[in-house]
Amino acid sequence: RMEHFDRGTDTLRLDFIGINALHATAQATQTASLDGRALHDVRLRAALRTADRFMAETLLTEVESLWLGGPAGGAGYRGSIAPAVTTQAYYVNRSAIEVKVQVMTT
Repeated sequence: RMEHFDRGTDTLRLDFIGINALHATAQATQTASLDGRALHDVRLRAALRTADRFMAETLLTEVESLWLGGPAGGAGYRGSIAPAVTTQAYYVNRSAIEVKVQVMTT
């Protein structure tokens, strides 16, 4: 559903957490699978890095609708939008830097 709103510059990450962690041995039927493994229970974590607040709010709405419309005991929902700062290493040629030392006395 997010592809409908996709503007091409966002990084979306989806993680399946705790696959078969709770009810794997208690449930006799297999209803879904991931890479050939039967899924009895799973928790989804969604993260989006974007400069577009609308896209961030849209993802929160989508995840909240999964929680509300999914199976009973959805394990809660903690949606939030938080600013993020990233760092990037840059290398500068030594010849482009002027080294200067100044001694200050009082």
